[in-house]
Amino acid sequence: MFDDFIREFEEIVENEGIDWEVRGLLGKNDKVYAFGSDTKVLSTVFELLCTPIVTAIASAHGYAVQAAPQTVYPDFTLLTSVDSHRKIAIDVKTTYRRGGRPFRYTLGSYTSYLRNGTKNILYPYSHYSDHWIIGFVYTRVPVQPDSNLVVDLGQRLDVMTPYENVEWFVQEKHKIVGESPASGNTTNIGSFPVTSVDDLRRGRGPFASLKKDVCDDYWRRYGRDSASRPYRSLAEYRRLMEGSEE
Repeated sequence: MFDDFIREFEEIVENEGIDWEVRGLLGKNDKVYAFGSDTKVLSTVFELLCTPIVTAIASAHGYAVQAAPQTVYPDFTLLTSVDSHRKIAIDVKTTYRRGGRPFRYTLGSYTSYLRNGTKNILYPYSHYSDHWIIGFVYTRVPVQPDSNLVVDLGQRLDVMTPYENVEWFVQEKHKIVGESPASGNTTNIGSFPVTSVDDLRRGRGPFASLKKDVCDDYWRRYGRDSASRPYRSLAEYRRLMEGSEE
């Protein structure tokens, strides 16, 4: 359905020279207001930058685009009709580098729409045939106390961008999903840990060679806490499933 999504996204970024750098927010008074390095703010920035790209690709394929409220999956729903069961989910995820240590993304709760098909999701989960992630990783730049926080539009280049060295990827969701939660005390699916974006770009996750349904089933059965988890890895899950078939 969207086999060329990665290529088309990359082509637009290259052809339009998008460098993902934003200086601040423009007011109607032609003042530019700097923003800090708050991760929620930066996540919104990257999502806004992706919007015209996703919209252009969707339009070229005959899809309309619907955005979801902040806490509802996915960020973008591509659809040809409300009743269609071939909707496409696109989520934008961001994180920052941690001094060379592996980083990972939070990919949504495994106790919401995977178990209750209508919970925290724009349309029923069964309506979506494809799930994609547009991911960004950046280096945080601390904003100095004496930085220019509000400047005239002509001086916008004097505003310090609170991030640098942006890398990005586009990949099918199940190909970057990991085997453990994003953190120990949450019910959020984690991506597989990497030190290089290239591993995500190439979709080298543990579920990549398996069908999306296997990935969904793994997380649908995954326990809410360590005491209720019948498995903690894909290998243990597969042994359990093989045992249940005997």
